[in-house]
Amino acid sequence: MMKKIVMMLGLLFLFNLVAFSQYEKVKEQEGLEFSVRWVKQKWYKKNSPQMLTLQIKNSNEFPMMYDLQVEVFQNGVTVESSETKTYTIAEKTTLKGRLNGISFVMEKISADDIKSKNYELELELENIKPIDLLESTSKP
Repeated sequence: MMKKIVMMLGLLFLFNLVAFSQYEKVKEQEGLEFSVRWVKQKWYKKNSPQMLTLQIKNSNEFPMMYDLQVEVFQNGVTVESSETKTYTIAEKTTLKGRLNGISFVMEKISADDIKSKNYELELELENIKPIDLLESTSKP
């Protein structure tokens, strides 16, 4: 009986984590939808730096490739900036967070600034294009 209670409490805890940490849509371009959410880099550490995680949905009928850079501003000044990386996403797919390599540790912006939304976020997207599967497989 105790085991069931502990399991139910664990599931309730996980449900609350998911319910309160929803992604917020910030940009849509070329059939790609970009959403973000802030989480602690290490959820079990009180003063862990904040990490920006992305969710990307591809509503196209074909895979896409794009270059992405994330910039965080406060009072019009760049506080943090990621390197530009090239990503690919399969057709009709959704990718999320750190397991898919689309998360960014932000050490210079405080949790209080994030909570009070005292920042501006810019997703710089370049070279958005469909991946031609026939062309990419025929090259030597």
